[in-house]
Formats: sequence, structure tokens, C-alpha cells
Amino acid sequence: MREPYDIESLAGDVQETVRRHPDDREREHAESVRCIEEGRPFSMDYRMLTKDGRVMWVHDEDRVIRDEEGGVRSWQGVIVDITERKEAEQQNTEILESVTDGFVAWDSDWRYTYVNARAGEMFGRKPEDLVGKRDTYVLRVRGDSMIDEQIRDGDFVIVEDRRTADNGEMVIALLNGNAATMKPRWWRASSF
Repeated sequence: MREPYDIESLAGDVQETVRRHPDDREREHAESVRCIEEGRPFSMDYRMLTKDGRVMWVHDEDRVIRDEEGGVRSWQGVIVDITERKEAEQQNTEILESVTDGFVAWDSDWRYTYVNARAGEMFGRKPEDLVGKRDTYVLRVRGDSMIDEQIRDGDFVIVEDRRTADNGEMVIALLNGNAATMKPRWWRASSF
């Protein structure tokens, strides 16, 4: 477990921008400005530097305190050291990116929380374009009608909500409002 940081262990000047990691300053500043303009709370993870040069990840939750004229009087909030969590997330990401299969994770509302590069390739999209979105569903297969496609009874399939499909791609069709079938899509050119 890490020892808590005191204010003296943080790098240099008392000004916030001096302690921020150089790569996070612009992003943090832009979000601060948006929060002031939109009147909403600030919530962000970013890096800070300690006097000895170590990188420290923090989660910062703040709100603006305004004066009588509506100007910014001060910020009120809390900053929490999340370095260990970020290091664990990085280790997990490295492991998941080394997997040769597609891997995704969802939250309880079926929004993507993680998509590795291989899964992004399989979906034909960038992983970062999928995270936070909910345009896929998981269906459990019943029956062996897709055995030739290596899809067996009891397997789970990931279904992407799209409006188009190319020849040979699997499509899901709703039957009678309560069942679905999965088949490859094949269109033939009209002969007339």
C-alpha cells in the first residue's frame, strides 16, 4: 500500500497547473472551463507529479463556488489517489490486448466498458468508438442449426445493431415477436 502524499511531496509551485502532468494540463484545463461555463461539477482522472518525479494518478471531484455576482469565488472538492487502481487497470489492459481473440466487457446496462483491439477489428470499428455505447446484445443460442458456422447450442453470440449487412454476414431476424433466428445473408442479383 502506498503512503499518503502530503502537499509538500507534490512538485514545485503551489499553482495547480505546475503539479499537473504536462500531458494532462490542457485536457484538465479545458474541462474546468466547460464546467464553469455549463455550471456543472468537475469529475476527472488525471496525473500529477511528485517532487521526486513519480507519476501519481488522482480522481478529482469539484464544484464551483460562486460569489454574489455569479463569478467564480473558489472550487470545493476532493482529490483521491487512484494510482494503484490505474496501475492494475494498465496491467489488465496489457493482458487483454495480448489475447488473440476478441474480448469485450459490459456494465449492467450492456454498455461497453472495454473492447480490445481484436474485438474492434471483428466489429470493424475502433475500440474507443464502442466504449460507453450500447449497440450490441448478447443472445444465447438454442439448437444446432448453425453448427456448420461453429455456433453450437448454448453458445453466446454478440449481436451488433446495424441497419445494413454485406453478403455472407450473419443476420438476426425476429420471428413472431418473441423468437429470433440467425442466418447468413445472401442476396442474388435479379435475373429479369
